[in-house]
Amino acid sequence: MNPYLISDSIVQAFKEDIDTILSGIISLHPMEYVILDQHLIIQKASPEIYQFAENQEVILGEDVRHSFPELVGLETIIKNILNRHLMSFYLQGITRETPDNICYHDIYIFLGIDQENRERIVLILENVTEQMMIRQNLLQNANENSLLMLSMTQRNEYIESLNKDLQQMVLMDSLTNLANRRHFDQHLETEWRRMSREQKPIALILCDVDFFKLYNDTYGHVAGDKCLQQIAAIIAEHVKRSGDLAARYGGEEFAIILPNTGIYGARQLAEKIRQEVFAKNIEHASSTISGSSSSIQQVSLSIGVITVVPHQNVSVEWLISQADEALYKAKKAGRNHVVATSYE
Repeated sequence: MNPYLISDSIVQAFKEDIDTILSGIISLHPMEYVILDQHLIIQKASPEIYQFAENQEVILGEDVRHSFPELVGLETIIKNILNRHLMSFYLQGITRETPDNICYHDIYIFLGIDQENRERIVLILENVTEQMMIRQNLLQNANENSLLMLSMTQRNEYIESLNKDLQQMVLMDSLTNLANRRHFDQHLETEWRRMSREQKPIALILCDVDFFKLYNDTYGHVAGDKCLQQIAAIIAEHVKRSGDLAARYGGEEFAIILPNTGIYGARQLAEKIRQEVFAKNIEHASSTISGSSSSIQQVSLSIGVITVVPHQNVSVEWLISQADEALYKAKKAGRNHVVATSYE
């Protein structure tokens, strides 16, 4: 493994949404950051980054080298990234220490796209306080050569760990901890091809939270997020086989991919999930699902199920459209229903 390069799939994800990916990185590793344009002008900075700057000052709209004059060669590195569209680790080797003895170290930069679709450069400083403490302890018992080897080993292990975290983050929905839409699309294509080769059925389940906009309007978005997390946990509990995948399909929609699964098994799983979500008894005073009384109004799911053995006359897009059609029928039936269709 080359520790100075990250895979193309991660690069593409970074190029799509700086804010989301940054939030994910910072949640996994204590870091500070600066976002620059192509001319090295500071566009945005994390709240505590000023502690490491020249004269403890970071000014938006100014050249980053005014705040960090020690960033020798940064312009050349950024030019290479812009030309080659690679995310490269930038191991500067300069450690900074805050007044409260927290140590940070330049680690890497990457190319991303902001909300206005403009290319941006992100420079991240990692928290290396723990590594620095280990280094100080080792100084008492190790010579300089062995310390250097250990330091490089620790750094490589850290980078490998970060790569794994980033890969997982790129494919995960941060709110529900289910797979995200990107992962869903990739996995469905893979399993569709596999079931086509083996001539076995594949099932797709689409779930929609009934009247979720009204839920958000009634209880607020924080409660709405918690509601989605509770539903996601129920779904995840039932999707554990190798090859199966549960994903947040978008907003209040969830999707489940079940390779080598016929209509009976898929419908049974969908019904279990529907029943457990309803049994959770999450209050939803604005719900008007069929069968609800004024005293029992709660969160429910409408679910569409489709199974098929892939062949040349159908496609992944067709599978999704048929699952969506089944979901529509479940809603038309009064919601809180499962509608399943088989083309096996």
